[in-house]
Amino acid sequence: MSAQTKQHVNQLDYFFKPRSVAVVGASSQIIKWGSFLMVNMVHGGYQGEIYPVNPKESEIIGRRCYASLLDIEGPVDLVLITVPAKAVGAVIEDCIAKGVPAVVMITSGFSETGDEGTGLEQRLMQRAREGGIRVIGPNTMGILSTEVKLYTSGAPVFPKNGGISMISQSGNLGTQMMAFAEEQGLGINKFIGTGNEGDVDTCELLDYLADDPSTSVIIMYMEGIDEGRRFLASAKRAASIKPVIVLKAGRTRAGQTAASSHTGAMSGSSEVFRAVVRQAGLVEARSPSEMIDLACAFAYLPLPSGDGVGVITLGGGWGVVTADECVETGLRLPELPDELIAQMDALLPPYWSRSNPIDLVGKLDLEVFTTAMRGMAKSGGFSSMIVLGVVGTDLIVDRSVKLGAKYSPQIDEQMAEFISQDMANREFVFLNDAYKLTKRTGIPIIPVSLSGGATKAYTIENGGKVVVFTTPEKAVLAIAKLYEYARFRARRQ
Repeated sequence: MSAQTKQHVNQLDYFFKPRSVAVVGASSQIIKWGSFLMVNMVHGGYQGEIYPVNPKESEIIGRRCYASLLDIEGPVDLVLITVPAKAVGAVIEDCIAKGVPAVVMITSGFSETGDEGTGLEQRLMQRAREGGIRVIGPNTMGILSTEVKLYTSGAPVFPKNGGISMISQSGNLGTQMMAFAEEQGLGINKFIGTGNEGDVDTCELLDYLADDPSTSVIIMYMEGIDEGRRFLASAKRAASIKPVIVLKAGRTRAGQTAASSHTGAMSGSSEVFRAVVRQAGLVEARSPSEMIDLACAFAYLPLPSGDGVGVITLGGGWGVVTADECVETGLRLPELPDELIAQMDALLPPYWSRSNPIDLVGKLDLEVFTTAMRGMAKSGGFSSMIVLGVVGTDLIVDRSVKLGAKYSPQIDEQMAEFISQDMANREFVFLNDAYKLTKRTGIPIIPVSLSGGATKAYTIENGGKVVVFTTPEKAVLAIAKLYEYARFRARRQ
């Protein structure tokens, strides 16, 4: 990385740790961008100075509204621009005069519209560079930085602070991913909708996040890249430091056409991109939901030391499905050691499988699950585990006892509530046990829920997180990707 690039990367701190933010085009009308940004910043709890700028307003959300950036007395670290494209040039001049170091240009109507818009964008970016200003955008949905509670996107999404940072070449898809993260309990650190990448681009952001100590996992949604060699160098460097999960859109001709009309991006060959992924050590996702699943796994689970998977299941069918998925994904199912078989013989009926997967023949007893997990961990032959049949059982039992209370005089509502709460408590105890065993042994343990829904990061004792997947194939894919990345890291050492 050149000294000039390094200086620019350091300047990116103003986007994510600003002491003050001005919104040019701020509005009190709730259906406007200038209102969305103001409301989201205030609701999100940003503690720095917030300066609304609009010559037609005197006050917005209880804050004095300024006619111009130049009327603001104090320094401004970050400016969000929402005015129409034809008015942006004057705002950039005010930013230069004010000494603003960073601008997020929400405004659209530039290179995504054709040659005339491209020319206007290039002139604005050149002027910003001359004035020492870094620009994210134009045509972006905004950014988030949860470290400083800065929520400046066009959508009301407020994920909790954590270690996952996202670079997205689609603002709408990116903010939807942030909504998923909020709902599913993922901790987000930074989000950047890159827009048209008139100045700050994907490669520079990748370099920045690779060096960012508060980011532990990088996820990326990409539609195209202009400088393939530069991207490969940045990606390879980042992946050698921390996991980088990438979803490449535009894999088909129809997708490539849509990408071009969306942000003006040129989407290259998917075969070439896949080769770059392999060479750089990136983790490839095939869909937005898969990217969230993998982000959960990489953020909250250790890397497995090998390809041997232990499977524990309440019922046989799920075990069969999981075994098939493991083998077809290139993972192994090691045989059970004699010591563990003897332990399980004392707890299970004589007709249990005595093999991996361990079929618990419907015996919903936490001691049985815990004994199996600890026995696998102690044996040294299993590098990861999948446990099916504990999480989600509480919801099934809850429904059953409530139906029983409705139709059976022997079960009253109080008894039904007690049984349901007891099952919920068992689930919490199991998640804590799984978390502690993972922390002690370094073996990733993935529970799979019986109740459906979405992959979720459950918060347990002391703020720890346990990732619960909703299907065996998702759990197997996560382990396969974790192991693939572990091998890449081992080769790089």
